[in-house]
Amino acid sequence: MKLLIAEDDDALCDALATKFKGAGFEVAMCKDGNECMRVMGKEKFDGVVLDLLMPGKDGYEVLAERGATMNAGTPVYVV
Repeated sequence: MKLLIAEDDDALCDALATKFKGAGFEVAMCKDGNECMRVMGKEKFDGVVLDLLMPGKDGYEVLAERGATMNAGTPVYVV
């Protein structure tokens, strides 16, 4: 399974990535909402771990705009 972690806190992002990789997930990471939207426009994910308070587009904007990406139906887990 492939996950996207969108989290601007480096320590939390790395901790989440380490846990998910250890559980066998393939993980991609991004640090802000604009980058998150670019990545979701290029790759299909099985799940997105999303921080609501990020620079650029915040998590609320990402949720509102993800319908225009190939991840429109992808489950989102908010942190």
